[in-house]
Amino acid sequence: MALACDVVDREAYARAKVCRLEGLPFACAKYITAGADPGAAEDWLANRPRAAWGFAALYEERLRR
Repeated sequence: MALACDVVDREAYARAKVCRLEGLPFACAKYITAGADPGAAEDWLANRPRAAWGFAALYEERLRR
């Protein structure tokens, strides 16, 4: 199966599949903080705060719905 996407979240796949089979809603959010390269550790440390604020904003928005 060809996917038109930039990223595939392997960790959430099993949960998404079960939800789909059971007819349940599913949502997943991830923030990519680093690439798969030698600078990944430094990138991750630098991007962690931005990811935390991004998730906080996302969840606040979802709670208002």
